[in-house]
Amino acid sequence: MSAGSDAPAGREERRIGSWILAETLGRGGAGVVYAATHAETGARGALKLARPDGSALESHWFAREARLAARLRHPYVVALLEHGRTDDEQPYLVYERVDGRSLEDAVDWLDLHQIVRVGGELFEALGYAHDAGVVHCDVTPPNVLLDDNAGGAARLIDFGLAKARDEASALRLAAGVQISGTPGYLSPEQARGASSPGPASDLFGCGAVLFRALTGYAPYGGSSAMEIVHHTLTAAPLPLRPRQGLRAPAQLAEVVERLLARDPEQRYPSAAQARQAWLEAARAHTPAEGASRSALLRSPSLPSMETIRVEPLTSTPGERAVLFSTVRATPSAGLDRGAVHR
Repeated sequence: MSAGSDAPAGREERRIGSWILAETLGRGGAGVVYAATHAETGARGALKLARPDGSALESHWFAREARLAARLRHPYVVALLEHGRTDDEQPYLVYERVDGRSLEDAVDWLDLHQIVRVGGELFEALGYAHDAGVVHCDVTPPNVLLDDNAGGAARLIDFGLAKARDEASALRLAAGVQISGTPGYLSPEQARGASSPGPASDLFGCGAVLFRALTGYAPYGGSSAMEIVHHTLTAAPLPLRPRQGLRAPAQLAEVVERLLARDPEQRYPSAAQARQAWLEAARAHTPAEGASRSALLRSPSLPSMETIRVEPLTSTPGERAVLFSTVRATPSAGLDRGAVHR
């Protein structure tokens, strides 16, 4: 059965395969995410359904996401439960559904202990994914859930932009330019259009997330997505000033600064080594001064978080070979931005 549009209230239950669809959790550039329940087992899922008019490129993205996410089974990674196609040949993915807020929603309320814990769990999740040959490519606060049923443990989600480790993209376009990721969190090499960002790019993203948790703002700001990307390529990160009331060891800032190094070779060699450095820094006893309220009020803010994807232009020859298509980034569970799991 196809589920390309929302059914009015009172209609008979809607199903895709063995999954009964309930409310819409969110929408994004790649499709719609529904709350779903398995008809036989009662398992709770979040079903991501491709747009009915989706392109062959979008279908390729779904297939790649399914292939890579299926490799991962880890306590800090949301698991893919099933994937397939509807009778109308729309690709779909079903992930486990997680109860909890996104890190984006919770980050300004976390204390130092919670920030340290989230960082350690993210490094562990990324290390596992890298060992399994998967590079996430979009580590951001909305792509981390804090699982209420696991004591607030971090769960890495949304593998829609993931690539196989060392995989040269098959989607590079005529001009040889490709950018994918979330401005403010994507690495300089992603901003330059690297065809195969490696684990170091995920470490940069994790560093940017931890920067955001410590300061209240992302390491790069600007008035538009492309301005933020430009700053990522040309400027140093913003000053790391702990937000008001947060007394963080200065050594934590040093770890984050190394994670944000412009040269990937200057970052930590692996997520495991980054995790070790992070936890050791957290045990240090030299707290940095908290930022004043006036400094916080001057802190740069990002526009609505957007994720850049690349799509081929259908316009006349000679125009730019890529279109920067932006999708508002809101919490999801391994899915498209826009799926909020409560």
